[in-house]
Formats: sequence, C-alpha cells, structure tokens
Amino acid sequence: MPILIRTQRPDWLWVLTITTAIYLAIEFAFNARLLDVVGGMPSNEQLSDIEEYGRRISGFAVALLFWGRIFELHRSKSTGQVIWGKAVLTIAISTFVIVHVVYYLEGRLVDSLVEQSSPEVRSAAVSAVVMQKTLASGRLKMNGLDLDSSRLKDPDGKAFLALYAPLTSYLPGLGAKISDNHRALARHFVHAVAEADAASSGHSQVKLPSKADEDKVVSLLRAPAAAFSDGAKAAEEGKRYTRTMLVPSIALSFSVMGALVHIWKLLFFTLHLSTGRALKPDWAKGIAITALSLAALFVFTKVPTTDITEQRLYLHLKQEMVASAPEGSEITFRKLVGFFADSVIHSQPVMYPAFEWTRRYLLGGFQFGYGGE
Repeated sequence: MPILIRTQRPDWLWVLTITTAIYLAIEFAFNARLLDVVGGMPSNEQLSDIEEYGRRISGFAVALLFWGRIFELHRSKSTGQVIWGKAVLTIAISTFVIVHVVYYLEGRLVDSLVEQSSPEVRSAAVSAVVMQKTLASGRLKMNGLDLDSSRLKDPDGKAFLALYAPLTSYLPGLGAKISDNHRALARHFVHAVAEADAASSGHSQVKLPSKADEDKVVSLLRAPAAAFSDGAKAAEEGKRYTRTMLVPSIALSFSVMGALVHIWKLLFFTLHLSTGRALKPDWAKGIAITALSLAALFVFTKVPTTDITEQRLYLHLKQEMVASAPEGSEITFRKLVGFFADSVIHSQPVMYPAFEWTRRYLLGGFQFGYGGE
C-alpha cells in the first residue's frame, strides 16, 4: 500500500515547485477572466482571443507534467547530478512542441465537434445561445429562475451562464418550446450584441441594429433542423452558433481540470520540500491526484455557497438532459456533465474572489484578450 515515505529531495524539485506555482497563478487568473467573458457579452474576436489563451495555457499544463521525468533522464551516469544545461534545453524544446501539439489538438477537438454536429444540435445551439446571451445582458427574465438579474453578475451566476447554453441545448424540441417568443428574443439579442460590439470597440454610441438583423435571427430560430444540414442554407450559421456554445464550456472544463491536477501536484511538491517525504511508488501519485481532484469536485457540490442549483429552471435542465439521453454511455456522460456543472457553480463564490485578486494584483490586471468588465 503506497504511503508517504522519507526520500531524497531531487535537486530539480524547487524548480518544478516554483514553476507550478507560477502556472497556477496564470491558470487562476485565466479562470476568473473566462467567467467574466461568459458573464458579459464578448464579441466573436474576444471569444477567439480567450480561446487562444486557454489552449496555450492547457498546453503548458500538459508539458509541465513531463518536466520531472526529463530532469531525471539528464542525470550524469558518473556523478548522478542533473546536467542542467542539457536538461533545460530539452525542457524548452519539449515544452514548445507539447504546447503547440495540445494547442492544435484542442482546436481540432472544437472543429471536429462543430463539423460533426448534427442539424438538430446546430438548431438547438442557435436557440440556446440566443437565450444565453439575452439572459446575460439582463434583458430576459425566465420562468423558474427566481433571481434578480444582478445575481448573474456574481461568480456563481457567471458560472451558470457559462454552462447554460450547453445544458439548454440538450432540451428536446427547444425551438418549438420558445416559438411564441422568437421575435422578442431576436429583438433583445441583436440589441444586446450591438451594445457589446460598441463596448468592445470603445464607441460610446450604440449602432442600433436594423430590422434585417432582427429578421435574420428570427429566421434562424424558426428554421427547421434540416435547414442546418451540411450544404443547406443555414449550415454555416448553425456551425457558428455551435462554436459559440462550445468554446466557453470546453475552455472552462480544461481550466478547472488543469488547475485541480496542479494544485495537488504543488501540494505534494511542497510536502516533499518541507518534510522530505514523498508518495511512493511514483504511480501512486497519479492515482492520488485523480482521486483528490474528484473528491474536491464532489465536496464543492455539497458546499452551500449558492441557491442557483436549487432553482426550478436549473433542476429542469439537468433532469431533461438525462431524461432525453439515449440508452447506454450517453446517460452516464450527461450525469457527469450535471455533476461537473454543480461543482463549478458551487465553487466559484469561494474561488473567484481569490482568482480575480490574482489576476488584478499578481498579473497586473492582464485581460487575456477580453477588455469587458
């Protein structure tokens, strides 16, 4: 049975400890800014910018997992000491390669999900994104969400908005459910987008959207699923809305997972530096980090930090998401989505203030490509 045993401190341990702490500061700050993005009204350019940052940060998180092994491979056979010059050069090259590989793979993941999405998913994405953006703007009041619109600017509200579109997209027949409100939704949506575009460009005056802009959104909301099939008239718009729906939630998922893994790694590094004890054998550390990460997510679902997960609308979204799943592994996957959503929403009232403090004061208010408040 693996236990913490006294063992020699590797001479590279302090390097990995400091680097992991720096990475976590960046990841924390990015996580806070990501919530600001989905809690606001980002332009397509801003959404693309924060996706770029997220993919590169995830790439570095993966590369960091290999640093210890690389240091060990560069020990002198005669002295047993790390050959620092060769080790640092190898780490620099491997990190550069891994960051770019992960960056590419995450991009391909999103592209693949968008390109392979069904017409039904694209149709649902249009309705879900229009509702999410209108809700974020404060222009929409929804039955079953008994919250003041200002609550959606709080950390748990922003987390709810980040996950709202993906959760809503699972509702069967979503377009038909909101058919009586297509015109009102489209009107509020195009005005909210116009305000966001003016804010992102620094203009004080909002260019009012035309009737044609509103009609275009209405036509998308009313279009049958077949209209979003590859080669059909609305296919490209459907893909664009699907990407808008997926990017924030995927970026948030990778950010949370990367942060959890490296928080526990930093804990083990610090324990080893301070006490000389480490978890042995080495594979036990991977199991412990996985178990501790899942345990942390579970604990957060039980911490009473928010009432959003008790709202009728949220409970309905989770229930319908599972109820509409086909038999098999899809049911398990959707239950895990609900579990993750609960954990993220409950964690943010605790974590966001610390993450935002890190962004403002340790990283000098770095924006990660998003200048909105």
